Amino acid sequence: MRKRLDSLSDLQVGVIGLLISIALIGLQVYLHRDFVLQGTPFVASFAGSDQAIDVILARGDGQAFVQLARDPLFQDIAAWGEAGASEVAYRAQRPVAIYSAWALSLGNPDWADEATVALSALGCGILTWATAVLFRQRGIAPWFAVVAVAIPGVFVSFRFFMPGALALGLGVAALALWTADTPRKRLAVALFCLGVLTRETIMILPIGIALNEIINRRLPNPWLGLPALTYLAWGAVVRGLTETSLSTAGTASNRLSIPFEGLTEATAAWSLSQEWMILGITIALTITAALRRPTDPLVSVAVVGLGIATVMSVEVWADWADWTRALAPVHLAILGLVLTPDEPAVPIGEPIH
Repeated sequence: MRKRLDSLSDLQVGVIGLLISIALIGLQVYLHRDFVLQGTPFVASFAGSDQAIDVILARGDGQAFVQLARDPLFQDIAAWGEAGASEVAYRAQRPVAIYSAWALSLGNPDWADEATVALSALGCGILTWATAVLFRQRGIAPWFAVVAVAIPGVFVSFRFFMPGALALGLGVAALALWTADTPRKRLAVALFCLGVLTRETIMILPIGIALNEIINRRLPNPWLGLPALTYLAWGAVVRGLTETSLSTAGTASNRLSIPFEGLTEATAAWSLSQEWMILGITIALTITAALRRPTDPLVSVAVVGLGIATVMSVEVWADWADWTRALAPVHLAILGLVLTPDEPAVPIGEPIH
């Protein structure tokens, strides 16, 4: 059995991840068949729906991506209810998921829900494939990449049909291309840009690589700054289309705080042991890995991610389902560090399949 698993190609692992996600989607929809939506969704058009997919989407941020896939030019501000244009401006800063769902729906607003769900499943497949590629390079049996779907932030994103897995998959694919024995850095930068435009926290990966180059006494490649510039440029376009400013960005403006302020305020109200456990394990494993492999690029990614986490606001830290999504790149890096053998059994840099 172990030999058969070890013989799986990276693409086969990705297909397994896709099939697992499809099965979980079916189970999720089945479990919500009689679910009654509680509360008021921030996208007003979801209110009162008794369809299982709509109920799941309305319980998380998936509703935002569906609405933007229905209205890709941001013209129906009224559909957002009290949230208004500021909420549109924040959510629209992730255009890859929005326009991918719009394309999958063939521009039909009635199909946007199903397209968003399909994109979530596809993201899981891409993530497991990209993680398998990265793991093979590091001497890890690629089938371990299936575990990536169980990373807390990825699981939460997938559970509510959000594009977190897709964003991380694009980022990990870029990381694998950059760190390969024969790097393909231009393609890696392009994928980093797409990842950042799917979820901005993927910026942790190119910044981590830049830090790693400094640690290894190399001048950071200036192309690593392109994802940030791309994100800022698209943000300016969105604010122009929605006639909002950064200071009135609503949801976006309360995501950052002065260092440690948000974490301190949130931990005072934490009641779930799982929140302390996840954060404690994350910090402990990062420190351990930094001591064992200080020049490893995944250590740099984890350190950068935790550094950025110190300026996350109380609104992010208040719920583990929010901050684990932001720290998904950190947890993926830690998974890779934990599984990497001291003497790789598979040559690092093996060609990508």
